[in-house]
Amino acid sequence: MARTPSSYKVKLPPAADGLLRNEFYGAGRVAVTKCVLPTDRETSERAMVRYATAFIACLNKAWEPVVTRAGFDFSPPKAVYAAPTGPTSSQCGEMEKDTGAFYCGSENGIYFNWPGYAVEGFGASVQFLMAHEYGHHLQWLTRMPDAYGKRYDEAVGAAAQELVTERNEMQAHCFAAAFLGANQNSVHMGGVVRSNYGHIGTGSSRASGNFRLWLKRGFQGKGPAGCNTWSAPAAQIK
Repeated sequence: MARTPSSYKVKLPPAADGLLRNEFYGAGRVAVTKCVLPTDRETSERAMVRYATAFIACLNKAWEPVVTRAGFDFSPPKAVYAAPTGPTSSQCGEMEKDTGAFYCGSENGIYFNWPGYAVEGFGASVQFLMAHEYGHHLQWLTRMPDAYGKRYDEAVGAAAQELVTERNEMQAHCFAAAFLGANQNSVHMGGVVRSNYGHIGTGSSRASGNFRLWLKRGFQGKGPAGCNTWSAPAAQIK
């Protein structure tokens, strides 16, 4: 998840066409890259953050060419920080109980609630989680946050604001699936995860509906072209 627009207050030059017609959508497929990931099964804080950080390195290699082809400057997230539930040093506030991770745009960091993932076979779930948070980093690199914040501020009522937030989150899901679709072999993706377009497929809303729709578009398209949630009808988002 990304923090609410209040965490996006660092001003960036506007993209030519904002959210609807951003150059990023036409920048082509994600690069196929060799992912070198830790193979130990240790689930300590240090081991979990090491795994997540190694996966972010894979994402950097795969997404950098796409970002630069779109005409934007590329920079990696600054770090993955261990952040169990409660107060953190993040500029974006506390880690909430049911949050696996969040991207803090004002400092370009990913905060990881690692204890919830410290189980045997955590790889696929951590991969999707990090790919999703990296999706918010891509939004940041391609100058979408100011336009997102403006839409959120102009939305009238809680339902309208929630729709804006969901468009932002569904796009990050789609970007995650695009990377995983392009690199399903290099991340040693299992059959069940492949059938769920890069996600482990558990949870009442995680294997069907619009969540699955945007995963499919990203996973099969292997790039950002299918991830323009801002032009989609509300029925494909809610």
